[in-house]
Amino acid sequence: MDSIYDAVRRRLGLLKGFMALVTALEAPPARAQAAGADTAASAEAKQKAQTPPPAPLPPPLLDTKVGGGTTQLPTAPRAPTLPELAHAEREATIEWTTGAYYPRDSSELRGHVPVHILRLSTELPVHQRSFFVGGTYEAALGSPASTRAPFVLGGNVELQGRGVWSTSTGLAFGAGLGIMFPTASFDRESRDAFSLASAAIALRPWDYSFFQNGTFAFRPFVDVHDTVGPFIIQFREGLEWTFGVRDDTGQRVFSLATLYVAVRLFDTVALGMEAYQLYIIDAYVADERRAFYAISPSVRMMLRHVQPSIGILRSVGPPFYPATDTTTAMRAGLTLLW
Repeated sequence: MDSIYDAVRRRLGLLKGFMALVTALEAPPARAQAAGADTAASAEAKQKAQTPPPAPLPPPLLDTKVGGGTTQLPTAPRAPTLPELAHAEREATIEWTTGAYYPRDSSELRGHVPVHILRLSTELPVHQRSFFVGGTYEAALGSPASTRAPFVLGGNVELQGRGVWSTSTGLAFGAGLGIMFPTASFDRESRDAFSLASAAIALRPWDYSFFQNGTFAFRPFVDVHDTVGPFIIQFREGLEWTFGVRDDTGQRVFSLATLYVAVRLFDTVALGMEAYQLYIIDAYVADERRAFYAISPSVRMMLRHVQPSIGILRSVGPPFYPATDTTTAMRAGLTLLW
């Protein structure tokens, strides 16, 4: 029995030693694998820490020919009044504004009477997306000062040329010159004509020179535009030097400023706000009658060949039309691209 017991004990001891040897041989690879896993996890965490956050989506780009090659410039929604600075297409715009002024004393002025303004404009690139020429004509319809039937008051015609330097990031600078020709013809002594012209200027103060009879004007301006992700900002500062050519009406100097801020909600829809200032520089008027302001929130749809817009136009502070408290208007426009 002792010999059998000793034999079993020796075999169990050999089996135990064999298992210990197997464990010793397998331990180093396991430790190496664990160490490798720790190293990989550390490297991945370090790479994540060094990776910068994703940048905002850039604005949509449009290929255009520049020099002998092709570059990309961003597209941007057109403001109701200002042009897209570096557009590639020929464009024509028709805009209709309908509004009314609210007098302080309804016994002297006919308030709440509709006044309508038609604006026709066109612009086309003449050299790549850097130089442009265009023209604008406006007319007014209404009878704000009397009970006569509404009548049409034709305005002046402006021819314009401008240049722009732009980058693929959306930053652009430009300058140009508009020349107003005296195509408007109405009796300066007519109360009806003067009231309709003043009412049109009250609704759209930046259109002062369009509704001046027998007036020739120079309109230099500078433009700035920037696009950051879905946000767009555009600014135009201009001067107007007007002088009469049909009678001794003298000279006038004005400052015009327009600011447009918008956000592109979708690829084809943008929500924006325009603000305007007309400032009389050289006239002998009271200080409270020198500056006139208006704001216009709007929505623009950007399709390939048609870009409609709709908005509200409202004065801020005393309007240009005398003895009135405020003006309010609706505006709708349609831009055709080809």
